[in-house]
Amino acid sequence: MKTKILLLTFFILSASLLSRAAIISVVNGDNLQTKITNATAGDVLKVAAGNYASIVIDKQLTFIGTGYFLPAGGPGVGPAIINGNVEFTDGSANSMMSGFQISQYVYIGASNIVFSRNFVNAVGYTFYVGQNSTANKTVQNVVVKQNYMVLSNIQFNGSFSFPNSNFSFKNNIVVGSFYLNYGSESSGVYVNNTFGADINAGYDFFQMNAGSATNTSFYNNIFCKAIYNSSNYLLGSGSNIPQNFLYNILSGNGTPELNAPNTNLINQDKSTFFIGYPSNTAGVTTDAKNILLPGSPASSFGKLSPYDQNAVNTDAGAFGGEEPYVQSGIPIGPYVYKLVVPTVAANNSTIQIQVKAKTNN
Repeated sequence: MKTKILLLTFFILSASLLSRAAIISVVNGDNLQTKITNATAGDVLKVAAGNYASIVIDKQLTFIGTGYFLPAGGPGVGPAIINGNVEFTDGSANSMMSGFQISQYVYIGASNIVFSRNFVNAVGYTFYVGQNSTANKTVQNVVVKQNYMVLSNIQFNGSFSFPNSNFSFKNNIVVGSFYLNYGSESSGVYVNNTFGADINAGYDFFQMNAGSATNTSFYNNIFCKAIYNSSNYLLGSGSNIPQNFLYNILSGNGTPELNAPNTNLINQDKSTFFIGYPSNTAGVTTDAKNILLPGSPASSFGKLSPYDQNAVNTDAGAFGGEEPYVQSGIPIGPYVYKLVVPTVAANNSTIQIQVKAKTNN
């Protein structure tokens, strides 16, 4: 993350944004759903630190929160917390959400949604892609990236009637089970994720409730738990190996792992993966626990696109790849961390304003 003095640049950026959409400020105590209802498609909602109730998004909007795991006085000064559900439903295609903490269900039931740099702190709840709160939906081009996800499970849904195509799930840190509920008519990629990130927690991973993964690809992921051992599930038989399964690190050594192509590493000692697990001798907290240990088998084991043997090496797991996980989920784009404005000024005088911002691309 680079620090820059953004004076003229900041104002040019702001003017450019305002020319295309309204910037709607939301502060603690506001009703976020009311702000959504009153917004116009294309608007940007800048949501300050605070607590907000469940929301349903039914138009194209951009949501920018403050990040999470923030120290006192950090960017945004605390998290923007949604103490309920987040639902992208009909009409919300092309929306984006970044920088929030969410405590219950997330439903992505529309196409071209970008869900990035959020903390889904929702044990007992589910993160759904390919449905809203009432029905399965045909969705395309959903991007779920750079999130910290502590859930009971994540479900990618889809069927011949409701395909979930061209999705991208990358650079996420995941604690919780993963269910693939789609057939070969659905397609997508899983790139540079850390699955089973808390190696001390007990979850089954990659249960496939019927269907097929033959049009999905897995690159540079770390599987900290054994893959669910059944012929009907991911890698459970030779016929259920994804279209591409390359440069992944697997801790298990059962039948599924043995079916993985030899471009992967299986039966790896998960206690050698991260600086924060299993005993956290480094004394790190939260998402930093999944930074790779020096000498980790995941170090430089992955490949950048096009993911072949001649491609550039990268680390496997959430902190590698082309869009590494960003600690604390600081939202994409610049944020102002210093604004100095005189408290008094003479009529018709010129005043000096100082603005400093950081970029988080």
